[in-house]
Amino acid sequence: LLKATSKQPKHMNFLAEDNEAGQTLLSLVAKGSVIIAEILRLKEHIPDVFFMKSARNRKLFGKIIFDFSFIQDQDSDRFEREIEADPKLQELDDHFKNTFRSRLRRFYKLFEAVYLYGVDLRKYIEDVENDAFISVTIEGIINDTNGQQLISEGIYLYGVMLLLIDKMIDGVVRERILVSHLRCSGHTHELEHFNSICDLLERTEFLSEASSSKRLTTYPESYLSRFPLPKRAVDMVISKMRSSDIYDQLVSYPEPEHRSSALATQAGMLLVCLYFAPHILRNEESIMRAIVDHHFPDSWVVPFYLGYTMDLMVAWESYPAAKMAIINNVKSNKIAEFRDRYYSRMDNLEEMLDMYLTEGVVTNAYLLEKRVDILNCLRISNVTLRWLVLHTRRTSKRNMKEIVNTGVDQGRILTLLLKIAQFEYKVKNCIQDIVNSRPQEWDKLRNTCTEIVTELAEVFSGQRPLARVEVNKRLAGWFSAAIKEQIAKLNFEDPNSGRRIQQLISALKEVQRFHNISRETIVKQALRTVRDCLLEMYRILNVGDDIMITVNLISEIAYMRDIVYDYISLMRRILKHDPNSVILLRSTFLKLTSILQIPLTRISHTSSSDIVTISDFYSKRLVSFVREVLDVVPEAMFKILSRIIDLQKILSKIHDPSTGTLRELPTNPEKDTIREYAQLETREELSRATHEVSVFTMGILAMETTLIGIKAVEPKQLLEDGIRVHLVRNISEILNNTLVFPKSRMANLEAKLYSLADSLNGFQRSFIYIQDYMNIYGLKIWQEEFQRIVNFNVELECNEFLKGQSPVAKSQYQSKKIPIPEEVPLDNESKTFIGRLGREILKHTKPMKTLYIEKMTGWFDRNGNEIIGIKSLFLMMSSVGVFGLSGLDKLYSFMLVDDIQKFVHNLQTALEYNDNRNERIIQDMVDQLTPTSSFPDNVERLYETKLKDTRKLWPIFVEKVSEIGQKQLLRKQISNILSFSSKSNANLFYCALENLNNSVMNDLNEHYRDPENKPYPSDDNPVLSEMSTYLEHLGLNSPLARIYITTEPINNLAAIIYLLVLHKVTQLSFVIHKGGARPRSKKDSLDGTVFVVGIVTILKQFHWMNTGLFFAYLGQYIKATTINTGTELPLPVKNILYFLQLFSHYSKVPMHYIEAHIPSHLFSLL
Repeated sequence: LLKATSKQPKHMNFLAEDNEAGQTLLSLVAKGSVIIAEILRLKEHIPDVFFMKSARNRKLFGKIIFDFSFIQDQDSDRFEREIEADPKLQELDDHFKNTFRSRLRRFYKLFEAVYLYGVDLRKYIEDVENDAFISVTIEGIINDTNGQQLISEGIYLYGVMLLLIDKMIDGVVRERILVSHLRCSGHTHELEHFNSICDLLERTEFLSEASSSKRLTTYPESYLSRFPLPKRAVDMVISKMRSSDIYDQLVSYPEPEHRSSALATQAGMLLVCLYFAPHILRNEESIMRAIVDHHFPDSWVVPFYLGYTMDLMVAWESYPAAKMAIINNVKSNKIAEFRDRYYSRMDNLEEMLDMYLTEGVVTNAYLLEKRVDILNCLRISNVTLRWLVLHTRRTSKRNMKEIVNTGVDQGRILTLLLKIAQFEYKVKNCIQDIVNSRPQEWDKLRNTCTEIVTELAEVFSGQRPLARVEVNKRLAGWFSAAIKEQIAKLNFEDPNSGRRIQQLISALKEVQRFHNISRETIVKQALRTVRDCLLEMYRILNVGDDIMITVNLISEIAYMRDIVYDYISLMRRILKHDPNSVILLRSTFLKLTSILQIPLTRISHTSSSDIVTISDFYSKRLVSFVREVLDVVPEAMFKILSRIIDLQKILSKIHDPSTGTLRELPTNPEKDTIREYAQLETREELSRATHEVSVFTMGILAMETTLIGIKAVEPKQLLEDGIRVHLVRNISEILNNTLVFPKSRMANLEAKLYSLADSLNGFQRSFIYIQDYMNIYGLKIWQEEFQRIVNFNVELECNEFLKGQSPVAKSQYQSKKIPIPEEVPLDNESKTFIGRLGREILKHTKPMKTLYIEKMTGWFDRNGNEIIGIKSLFLMMSSVGVFGLSGLDKLYSFMLVDDIQKFVHNLQTALEYNDNRNERIIQDMVDQLTPTSSFPDNVERLYETKLKDTRKLWPIFVEKVSEIGQKQLLRKQISNILSFSSKSNANLFYCALENLNNSVMNDLNEHYRDPENKPYPSDDNPVLSEMSTYLEHLGLNSPLARIYITTEPINNLAAIIYLLVLHKVTQLSFVIHKGGARPRSKKDSLDGTVFVVGIVTILKQFHWMNTGLFFAYLGQYIKATTINTGTELPLPVKNILYFLQLFSHYSKVPMHYIEAHIPSHLFSLL
């Protein structure tokens, strides 16, 4: 393609801008390349739910994802009715549509583009046949060099996109995508081609060559015939391709035995186009025989597009004429003959390539002299490589595969590829140097010739006497006039300069025969120098852009785009054995960039903006391959690092020397023990391991910055990314495997945290130790990736509390280059390690089993034993770190939102239950208690009656309130630990941020005092959101003061909370000097402190008026109860007063607000 399109004569006008027929066809062909790139891109983004491979997906989505049975059913609406009748199914369907709507639309646009391409192609051919374009006919297009290429490519690309879409996107998956898009979009104008697209892309009988050695008799022509192309045009294109070299490739492959390689591109096109004319494959024996002899004389594996291949022995199995033709050329004895012919060249080729790759052999001068030999070596090498790779890796039939692979070493084939690539890299660099410096080198050589000829003229004229050289005026005139003048006229741009140089060389050879010049050594040497310079000018003249195009054509390796992945393990093995071999691999990566030429050639001719996105797509694919190969370096590094971790574990106790573990060195060791502490053998092993890491680092850094397509690959960045990938894998593995709690015991939790801290600290210590030998910033990378891992897993856990869950791939913490592995859930509650840890802590601090005592900063069992306290929290800090504790804090905040929402929902449901019975009861009580400044008669009887009428409500709400309080206290303790750690380790930063926070809060308060003159920060100002992140990590947040939800006001909320408190508070005994509340009896097993905090949190979510009214109701109750009691307070009153003291402490509500409703002297009676 490159050579054919670059050598078109300027007088050819089919692609002229004013030629409508040519430009229309060119645009259509470019569009075809764009569509195929989109097929290859989207095949990697098919949602798993459409495959229905797992039982879970079949059960979950089987009732909302349908194939074409949905549209073929006469009563298709019944499917929608079934979904609408089931609320859970409807919610799942809404979530499915919201999640996949945009992706389904993109798939539909692709399917529509394929269909419209066929429509446009057929219309174009029909327009040409109907003389829609003046003076343009099918015959004229076929006979035009550009025209025959474009019309052939148009038909060929249509076949390719249909074959690839059937290969890449399974038929039933296509049907499910189309039906799902129909259900998401409805019957809109966007679906005007929907029925035609369904007819074209309905599932086929496709079976891969790997799954069936015998092709079905109706595939693929039955598939391609769903939208047939004009038969006459197809037959003419096939006729032209089978008899002509439409891309003029044979010029670059003059040897007859290289014909199959020369016509390989055209052969792949012909193979696809033949499926549009199956009658030729079935019945035309003579035509098929000619096609096989001309295009497939020694091959049966044919790449038809960017490395996707067909085995003709399988693909033509059901076509009699084609099968007979290929069998005649491919028999068992011939297969062995072909194999021996190509494989036997390996020794000679390796020897030649080793010679050429010897340092200093291939130079600019050597290339100019040995140009023909070098090109021949490149041709033979690439032809041999092509045949061996295709036929040893992609032969489908077992017996043929065994024959063709007998005695063949794939390692040698890969070595041949590496050497060819390196040789081509050197040759191309030399050619480029010569081409770039041709004008300057030409002028330099011409000036040298002129100077020497002038000196000879002066010698023979006597102006410059030279011993034993006789004066010869005739020769002097000949040199000064004829030769000097001719050399001066030599022009680099003149096409006749080559012939003139040859004439000058001949003349200088002839002049030596006269006047005994050949006997004069000095003159003879001068003439030889002139001839050498002229010969060098002639060679430079012959090295132009044509030779670079020829080399590019010969070295084209698009056929290996898919097969090259088979060699990854071998490449990794070579690189692991010798890190310096990365230089050879770099040349191979550059060779693979020739893959981009095929899909981009026609797009570039149209100056389409799509060339950027298409180039980016194919370049990313190549860069991904490079990363996969070079990933062996960081992989090997981390295997060595695991040894270093074991060597660097520092034990606090002295163990037997046989353990081989490095020990802490005492401050004043005894002389006799120094050798024992030195552990020379262990340190030597550590040094060797460190050296191995540095060798790998030097090897990868030896690869210079490489441009892969349009993507620049920096070796340092590549190494760092690879290290990050394996660091993430190792940290994730440690976290996932350690934080597993089969037995819910506190001792087990602490043991797991100790183990995790030991593993991560040892890993971090060794990683930082080796950072200089990896040429990275170890601590920075560790912190960044550890934070990303924790945040990603926290996000996965928190997604469970969201209705519209975002796909994992769209997470801001997930990366394609450095992916975080997704853990398989180990239980029904938690998806990740952070969820398991958070829920394990909740199990150990259950309000039903433990008591929270603030002054002792921990949770205790009924016997006074500490369950979780400062020690446990600091153990979590040393294991999961700041990021882990912050992640737990965020997870608990999401749990709190969910709990509070459930509380509100359950409360509203309870009030509406039984025709609003409970709401009427509470309203009746409110009416009797209003106003709160006074109290009704027989108030105690009123409370007893209302509590009895609503007694079934309170147990549910008490439990939920306690769970809310439990999580709030955990958040408060996490905040305290983070704050203490920040003050200890980053005090300046802590103080600076605290002052900044106070300043911002003062400004916000000023805004609320004077909104007009003190504006609030704009929405695009990131200061508040970024500050909140820092504040949470430093423990400067206040969980108890946070508003978690926004909700509609609930009628009589203060009265409801009031009754809830009255129900529970009489069951508690308060121990204020220990900062907590405990149950009065073993039967009442709920922790009172978490209950108080839960009440504080719920009231915080509503207007302050509810809290004030709540205080008023309690004050009314206390006044009514204590009116005749004297100084001895009843137990319920004492409990309420203790409750209010705790409420004030946790809510930060000043006591004077409470004392506005309750006489202050009552608190002094406690």
